Amino acid sequence: MHNVSICKRIKNFMLATTSFIMTTLTTMAATAYMVTAPAFAKTVDCQQVTGFRMPKGLDVELQSYCVFSESLAAVSKNDKWGFLDTKGNIAIPFKYDLARNFDDGLAIVRLGSKEGFINRKGKPVIPIEYDEVINFSEGLAAVNRDGKWGYINKDNQVIIPFEYDDTVAFDEGLAQVTKDGKQGFINKENQRVIPLIYDYAGWFSEGLGAIKLNDKYGFIDKNNNVVFFTDYYLEYAFSEGRVLVNKGRKYGFLDTEGNVAVPLIYDEVDWIEKDGITIPGFVNGMARVKKDGEWFYINNLGQRLD
Repeated sequence: MHNVSICKRIKNFMLATTSFIMTTLTTMAATAYMVTAPAFAKTVDCQQVTGFRMPKGLDVELQSYCVFSESLAAVSKNDKWGFLDTKGNIAIPFKYDLARNFDDGLAIVRLGSKEGFINRKGKPVIPIEYDEVINFSEGLAAVNRDGKWGYINKDNQVIIPFEYDDTVAFDEGLAQVTKDGKQGFINKENQRVIPLIYDYAGWFSEGLGAIKLNDKYGFIDKNNNVVFFTDYYLEYAFSEGRVLVNKGRKYGFLDTEGNVAVPLIYDEVDWIEKDGITIPGFVNGMARVKKDGEWFYINNLGQRLD
C-alpha cells in the first residue's frame, strides 16, 4: 500500500489541470494507491483545438501541458497564472500564483499562500482565504484552515467543521477522513458511517473499500462488514469485479471474495483509460499485461486474448 497522504489529492487534479502537474512533479514518483474517486473534468490538449494558437511568452516548460477544460486553459507567464480561451486569447489575466483548470464552472486559484475559487469570468465566488482547497464534488468542497480540514458549500457556508487532519472529496455520499492517525468515512451530515479505526481506508469502488488494520489489508462494505483480508499487496480499487494485487513483484487479480481469479504471474499491468481516468485493471473485460517481455491482453479469468 503506497503513501496516500502525500498523493491522494494529486489524482483529483492531475488529469484535469496543468498547474497541479507542474507543482507536483517531485511527488508523482510515489504514485498513490486509491486516492479519490470523483469524476474528472474532461480535458482536451490545447494543440488539438482547431484555431488555437499558443501565445508567445508563456513559460516554455508548461506549454506541453496546456489542456482545455470547459473551454479555458490554465497557463503560466512569468510565474503568474491566468487562463486562455480556445483561440489563444487571454480570458482571465495572469495574476495568480497558481491556477487549476475549471471543473463544473469553478477553478481553484492561489494568491500568496491562500486558495479559493473563481468563476469563468475571473470573479472570486469562494474567497481566497483558505490554506488549501479541493474541487467541489456532490455539492461540497474540502477546505483547509490552520491545518484542519472541513467542508463548505458553494455559498461558502461551513457544512462540516474544521476537525480533520486530512480528507478527500465526497463520492457516492461518503468521504474518507483522517483524525489522530486513523481513517474512516463520514457522510454529508458528518456522521462517521465507517468508524475512524483503520490505519488506511480507501475509497469505495463497486461497493467495496480497501482497508488496512493491524498490518492486514482487505476490503469492507458500506456497512463496515469485513468482506475479506488478504496477504497480497493491494494496488488499486476494484474494476469489473477484479482488483490488482502483487506479491514478490508478480501481479495478478483477486475477485470480490478475495480468491485469486487471475494468477500472479505477470511482470506488469498497464494503465487503461476508463471513465476519464486511467486505471491498472480491467476495462471492457480486458486487461493489458506483460510477461516475459511481451505485452498482450487477457480476460478476467487470465486467458490470453489474441
